[in-house]
This record gives sequence, structure tokens and C-alpha cells, in this order.
Amino acid sequence: MMSLPSWVPDWTRDFNTVYSPSYYTTFRLRTLSLFNACGSHLFDVSNSDEQGSLKVSGIIFDEVTLINPSLMDIAKQPVELVRDWRIMAGVETQPNKSYPSGGTILDAFWRTLSLDLSSSRRGGFLIPTKRAGLKDRKIHDTFWYLALLRLYNRPISDQKIAEDFQNRLESNVFCAHIHESTFERRFFYSKRGYMVPFILRGTETAPKQITNGSEAETVCSIIGDAYLHGIMDGEAVKKIDEGEESFQTFRLI
Repeated sequence: MMSLPSWVPDWTRDFNTVYSPSYYTTFRLRTLSLFNACGSHLFDVSNSDEQGSLKVSGIIFDEVTLINPSLMDIAKQPVELVRDWRIMAGVETQPNKSYPSGGTILDAFWRTLSLDLSSSRRGGFLIPTKRAGLKDRKIHDTFWYLALLRLYNRPISDQKIAEDFQNRLESNVFCAHIHESTFERRFFYSKRGYMVPFILRGTETAPKQITNGSEAETVCSIIGDAYLHGIMDGEAVKKIDEGEESFQTFRLI
């Protein structure tokens, strides 16, 4: 419904059919409890919102500088798409380059590809129940090794897989996991060097500054949720906690 503000969910959309964008929105919402990007700060309810708008407190952490046009969808081969994203992120040329929040670009890439969620879902759980660990890194490596063999039509040796990698089933589960994590999403790079958040498609209203009485507001619209590796556990609000910076007011329309 085009008349809805950007921050209001359209409950008329299909949330139950696989390959529907809204279906994967609910997948991500069910994992929110595993992250804490705001640290100890809670949502501050405003009593002065204009109709159709919502005031929130936040910070401008970074700016998008480069967006990959490729979009994960039902018609796209995940292997080719991941290869394009790897090239854009610099994983193919500088996998051990330092990432802004620590670790390497390669580590940041595979964790972002999976939203830093473990693809292991034992006990009948359909939704990830924990963050990714070292075992998931090995599963990612298996997935990408097999993906390259398929991409370049090279034979797959069952003996080699058994000797050097986790089994093929785990690789297939990981492939399905990243499809759920990235469906209908794009890959982008930030000004400060943070890489590969995934963001939903949508129309964007360019942020603009206005003054409402004595309070300055930044007016903008929501495109969608995103995973940004390195700030999902309160790192972005560290300076707020230390008193070096303060929250800004945003009005979502």
C-alpha cells in the first residue's frame, strides 16, 4: 500500500509463502533477540508525533558509498551472486585485509552473508537459535569450495570432501540459510569501510534537516532492515555511553 508511511508494516502482504519478500522479513524478525545494536538504550516513546510520522532517537553512523545492483531472487543463481559480492568486497584480492571493527574482510564477509547466524538448526528449529561460530566458518568454506567447482564445471571428489571438509549436507544447509538471509536484498559498502550490510528494496526519501521549535530533526524514510557487521552488539553507541556524543532526533515518514 503506497499510502502507508515507510515505517508502517503492510499487513496485507503475503507473509506465508516462500519466496515472498515478506516471508523472509519474519525470518529476520524472529532472530532479533540474538542482537543488541542499541546496547543498554531503549526506545523512547514520543507523545508529539505528527500523523503519519514517528520520532526516534539515533545516530548517523556511516554513509553508503557503493551499492551492488545484483539482487538475490528466485531467478538468480546464488553462486554467481555471491561471487559478485565477494569481488565487490575485496574478498578475492585482499581476504586478510583488516576490517574496521576488527578481524579480516573475509571473516566479516561470511558472517554478513549469514547475518552472523548459525546455519545449524537441530531439534526441529526452523529459525536460527544462536550466533555463528568457528564451525560455521568451516561450513562456509565447504559451501564456497563446492560452489566454485560447480561454477567452473570441475568434478567433485567425494573422497576429497570427506578428507578436507565438512559433509556436503551441511554445505547445502548453509546455501539455503544464506538464501533466506539475503533474499530480495542488496549488498553495499560504506564510506568508513564497513562492508556488506543487506538492505531491502524500496524508495528512499533523502534525509533533510528541519528545525521544529528548539529541536533539530532529520527527516527520512525507512528502506529496510540491515545487518552491519561490527556494530550489532552496541559498538556504535559506545561514544554515547561514554558521554562523548549524544543522540539525534529523526522523524520517520
